[in-house]
Parts: sequence; structure tokens; C-alpha cells
Amino acid sequence: MILKKYGGFIQTWLHAKDDDWTTNGETYRFGPYTDRGFEWGAVKHSDGSVAAHVTGPFGQSFSFTGIARIPPSPGAPAPGRRVNLMIEWKEGVVRLRLNMVGVATAEAVTAPQS
Repeated sequence: MILKKYGGFIQTWLHAKDDDWTTNGETYRFGPYTDRGFEWGAVKHSDGSVAAHVTGPFGQSFSFTGIARIPPSPGAPAPGRRVNLMIEWKEGVVRLRLNMVGVATAEAVTAPQS
């Protein structure tokens, strides 16, 4: 992790006790996690959709909703039991990746500082 206000990333693994958590009809909450003034977390809803949030990049909070499902890793037939979550930010844009697949972006409200 590189946790700097105007450029950095958070990368972690999401996993639950149920082998089929990525596709079953249950809700799973991950976080909130905090480190050095940053907070982030994710939810896999019972309908399979995903939401995530992060507070700290550019001194702002970002929420990502409406992600239809957890994508499989590139080249994999389906999501595995462990899901890679990556939130990265630079040049006023925050990107969310699940299993290295870009699933959402958001722009900062104000221009980033140098």
C-alpha cells in the first residue's frame, strides 16, 4: 500500500469462510479498515452486486455502487474464493479494480495538489 493523499493505492485480498461466497445469496461485509488516516471497505450483497468505499484520496470520500458482480481474474473461468481488491488514485481519478479488472472510476471534486 502507498497511502498518500494525492497518489497511491490500497491492495488487499477479500475472502470469507464460505467457499462459494462470491456467488451465493448471502451478504458479506469487509471492513471498514483503517490505516494512516485512510478508511476503506467493501460489501458483496445477496444479489451478487458489489459496493466499495474509500476515504482519504485527495482528502475526499468515494463510494462505488452498482457493480453487477465480482469478475473472475483475467483468464479464469469464474471468481475464486479470494478476491483481489485494489483502489488506486492519481491525477484526480480514483479507480476500483476487482481481480485486476477495472470495475469503477470516480473523479475528485477539486483538482489534485502537486
